[in-house]
Amino acid sequence: MRKAVKKIRLFLADRYLSLVHPGWVSTNRLRLALKPAHRRNDLQLAVQFSCWPANQMEEFLSLMKKEFPGHCEEIIGRADKHLEGQYRFLEEQPRNLKETGRDLAKQFGAPSTYLPWHYDWIHPYRWDPAKTYLKSRYEDLDGIDPKIPWELSRFGHLLTLAQGACLTERQDFLEEIARQLEDWHQNNPPGFGINWSNTMEVGMRAAHVLFAVGLAEEPLKRHPAIKERIETLMPSFVFNHALHILKNLESPTNHLLGDLSGLVILSRLYPYFEHSEHWGKLAIGELERQINVQVYPDGMDFEASTSYHRLVTEFFLYSWLIAGHAASPGYTEKLGLMLKAIDVFTKPDATIIQMGDNDSGRFLPLSPERAALDSSCLLFLGALLFPDLASRFSVKPSAAPEAFWLLGPAALKEYRITPPPHHPPSSSPLYEELPDGGIYVLKNIEKNHYLAITMPKNGQLGWGGHAHNDRLGFHLSLNGEDILVDPGTGVYLRNKALRDELRCTKSHNTLMLDNQEQNRIQNGPFRMSRDIGEIKRIQSSLKEDGSLEFCAQHDGYLRLPVPLIHRRRFKSTFGPGRAILEIQDQILDAAGKGSSVPAFWNFTLAPDIKIERQSGGIAVLKTQRGRAYEFQAQFPWEAAQGKYSPEFGVITATTRLIARATISVPSTHTFIFKEL
Repeated sequence: MRKAVKKIRLFLADRYLSLVHPGWVSTNRLRLALKPAHRRNDLQLAVQFSCWPANQMEEFLSLMKKEFPGHCEEIIGRADKHLEGQYRFLEEQPRNLKETGRDLAKQFGAPSTYLPWHYDWIHPYRWDPAKTYLKSRYEDLDGIDPKIPWELSRFGHLLTLAQGACLTERQDFLEEIARQLEDWHQNNPPGFGINWSNTMEVGMRAAHVLFAVGLAEEPLKRHPAIKERIETLMPSFVFNHALHILKNLESPTNHLLGDLSGLVILSRLYPYFEHSEHWGKLAIGELERQINVQVYPDGMDFEASTSYHRLVTEFFLYSWLIAGHAASPGYTEKLGLMLKAIDVFTKPDATIIQMGDNDSGRFLPLSPERAALDSSCLLFLGALLFPDLASRFSVKPSAAPEAFWLLGPAALKEYRITPPPHHPPSSSPLYEELPDGGIYVLKNIEKNHYLAITMPKNGQLGWGGHAHNDRLGFHLSLNGEDILVDPGTGVYLRNKALRDELRCTKSHNTLMLDNQEQNRIQNGPFRMSRDIGEIKRIQSSLKEDGSLEFCAQHDGYLRLPVPLIHRRRFKSTFGPGRAILEIQDQILDAAGKGSSVPAFWNFTLAPDIKIERQSGGIAVLKTQRGRAYEFQAQFPWEAAQGKYSPEFGVITATTRLIARATISVPSTHTFIFKEL
């Protein structure tokens, strides 16, 4: 019944849009929607940059240029590239999108736009902007990626242009912002086309545009003609985006948080409408609720993904900042736990491990030069905002310039006088865990050793979502170099076979039995069966000599004809001597009948790791820095080609060590990895 009602509602909404084609809200209606004090004839209302006083911009920029000259140069260089049309969105190499847009318009016989707003330019494909957002389908298209036009229309790059305008006072950066907004406004009427089909994209676009325009307010004052062009667009831009978000709020995942974060920024940076305060209160109230729905008690997001945890933390944290810390003590406490969780799954080099999906999504990307897996900004912000938390971070966060674009000159001056507290790294190994999120970590900061064992629940309350089949998998870094890694994500819809390949059991550092997935992958690219009923930790103890003994099991193979349980023990030593990791796999016969089963072990090497020598069950590995390690197995090793994806849309070749055999049940099998 509920599905039928939803279908009828969507059908009626689509018919209304198709027949009426309402477009951007009229000036008269906008004037009535504004607060009486702002119902001016020209509707020229400036975006209010509420993060810190705009009249402190000159002082702020002077401090930034002294403290972070490299960052400032990078911003200006990237803004210059954007003027030329150079962008890199979800692919390995940049391309000139202004030229690409003209070429695509000719290819499809479509009107030319300033940038290719409606295209997947990689494959290529064009979504018809005359179709309503309800008819702008993408899930059923084979090999087409809607994330490409979405990423362009998120307008994260406008932040770079706005920062460049602040740093240089150059008119051409401001002109580029105005030109892009005008062209987008003309070619993307509300409710039509691919760029209105996903509410989270609408929310993130609204947030990025308002933040960029608000940040550029001071340089815009020196160019009144450009300022007028932008401000003419803002009332209809804000009102239509808020209206669309409110009518199309999504289900409780990271998408809903993007919707709500957009509403927070619309209400705070453009508070001129009668209902602006209502939008903000609704969004903040729901964020308060969602931080308890979507975040486990240990601070880990419920999507079984470290990268999505980072994005979700940005939504919760930046909304809280821009709303003036308007939240309950419980919300603030949960934020601290989320930041500490990032510290747990951050390696000594300040990059996070990959667990689950990574679509490289960032909210308010104010430092475009930052690597896709770099977590420095959030850890540094956490250290500035929560000094008590900073003292508990195992990784000392380096100063992140984007934090000060959010916090302003007062925070920068205080940082220069009194940096956040941090205890020097201990020479002893440290064990930390996120039991609800399913991450267990042994690290030695002094030696740059790091082991993370992954045992997450199925993401999104069991549906799968952004989870991978990585139970009892692990990531290993030694002496500051990645050795054994998670393969990453690659892509979503543009290559569904690759999508499934990189989230399957065989691609992770774990054991597959009877050629079956831990959870069956079915019903689309974001669904898994709930085959694993229980993930059980049996032991976790750090010994005085710096060795960790950890044991856990999952029951995903109870569905096999001979029901099995996979139990894995880790014995790891990160103490004064050379690093050693022993992995012991026990295959338990739950029915007690005895049998045999095909077994497949996979170990994905980091791209820089080479196999120097391989013979039988012995493989000697060599790192880029010349360190050598030996990996022993009870079965002959096979070297196979593998894939590694450090960010969305980027895939590099790597090597996998695999072992396969038909084994008796029950049985135990041991692998030993040691530093030479």
